[in-house]
Parts: sequence; structure tokens; C-alpha cells
Amino acid sequence: MTSTENIFLTQPTDTHKYFADPTLEAKTAGICDLFILLEKSNIQLALKERRSGNLLALEIIPSADQKQTEWKQLLEHTSANSKLLRNFEFLKVMVGVATQEFTLVPEALFKPGDESIYFKTNFIQSPGTILHSQHVPSFHLYTIFSIENELEKELNHLFQDPQLWHYSQALLTGISKQLKADAGKQVWLNIRKNKMDIVVSENKKLLLINSFSWQTNEDILYYTLFICEQLELNPEKFPMIVTGEIEEGSAIYSLLGKYIRYVEIPDSPASLSFAVATESLPFHHYAMLYNLALCE
Repeated sequence: MTSTENIFLTQPTDTHKYFADPTLEAKTAGICDLFILLEKSNIQLALKERRSGNLLALEIIPSADQKQTEWKQLLEHTSANSKLLRNFEFLKVMVGVATQEFTLVPEALFKPGDESIYFKTNFIQSPGTILHSQHVPSFHLYTIFSIENELEKELNHLFQDPQLWHYSQALLTGISKQLKADAGKQVWLNIRKNKMDIVVSENKKLLLINSFSWQTNEDILYYTLFICEQLELNPEKFPMIVTGEIEEGSAIYSLLGKYIRYVEIPDSPASLSFAVATESLPFHHYAMLYNLALCE
């Protein structure tokens, strides 16, 4: 077995998982908000009580067919199989969409109506897509991102007035809540199925956020070291916080540890409150969903 294989000690998103507070059924309808993280490999849901901020239910629904790429079928599968959607009501719906095509604009330079101009500096807008802009208050930025018309149509069919967010909002919100004024330079690595996100911060400032496609563990290492080289980061000095589909002792964790001196898997932040047991849904595996629930 070679190091190029994608080896995890666990496969966190491959099975349907569901946890709910036993008292949830007795609670008044409409006291919760629904948070959804959408990727074509799996769809993750969280129900958050508005008053207490507690997460009362969590659900992970893998795609029935990993080759299925149509949002209509994926969302129909989710709607038919989700215990959370079938059994509980919610007031608002926030949807985090994982798309690679996004760009950031400083708050001071952003002008509503110019989203297409900002987006086209980095991407060619694909036919059948629509642009959205979103404020990222934690770093005084706006995110401009595209989503498929089909996806927006299906979400509006399933939910009333869903708020559409880019998944980077969850990533940046979670990081901002852990930054300290004297933290120095830090690298944050989030590993998804065949995608990876790298964020570099210094104290409370954002230096870089980027996403890459990967196939082997060496790809993850290559892009990480490439970013370090571009920003003149010494792998012997900065801490790297890793989340997503990675586990301490796994092949990718060991490979990163050979080149990066400090590799850390974070604990759940104090700002998250749980009303359900989460041993089977550890924070670092599902950091994007948990951090999405922290967004306002």
C-alpha cells in the first residue's frame, strides 16, 4: 500500500448519520433555523435553536450514486431520506454552496451591481449560472460566487426564501473566531472529497484563501508547500490546523507531519453549543457544517 493512496482511519461522509435531541419533538415549531452544507458527494444538515444557539439535530446524507451530478436528483434523494426535513419545522434556511468559482473583494471597494466585473477578473461565467454576493464581516470582505441556475431553482422549490451562502463563509467565520491578535502566521487546511481549501492568516488578518482539486496525498502536500513557498512561510515555524477528511495517524496526516513541524487537529470551539452527542460527528470532520451554523 503506497503513500499515494487516499487513506483515512475513518470515512466520515460515507454513511447516513443522524442525531437529534430527544426533547426536540416537544419543542414549539419554528424555534429553529436550518443550516445545510451542499456538496455533490454528500449533504449535511444542522438544526439550531434560535434562542439558545444549541445545535439540536445533525444529519449527514451521502449521495445514493457518487456519479450522480444533477442537483434535482440529489436534492430529491435528500428530501426523501432526511429524517430532519421530514420530522421537524424550521423558521429560516441557510444553505452553504461548495463551488470553486469565487473571488473576494475588499469591503471598501465593493459596489453593488458590479459583481460581474469582479467575478470576470478571475473566471469566465459559465452558461446556466447566476452570480451572488455575500458580506464576510469577519474580514471586511465580500465574496462573489456563481451557482447553477438548476440548484437555485431546486432550493427555492424545496424551501421558502433560502439564504444562499458560499461555503467559504463557514470556513472564514470559523477561523475568525479562533484568531488572536498576537497569533502570528497560521495555515488552515480543510480537506474535502477531491477538493482542499487553504487559508493563511497573520494575527487577525487574512492573507490568502484558495482551493485546489486533488487526487493523491502528494497533491495535498504539494499545494500546501507551494503556498508556503509563495508566501515565504517556514514550515518549521508556523502551526497548520487541519480539518475535514483527515485523522491523526492517517497516511496524509503522517505525510504532512514529515514536512510541516506543527500539524494540529482542533477541538470544538467554545462558541459551539451542542444538545446532542457528537462523538460520531467530531468537530474536525464536520467543521464546515458546524462553522456554517455560527454564521449570522
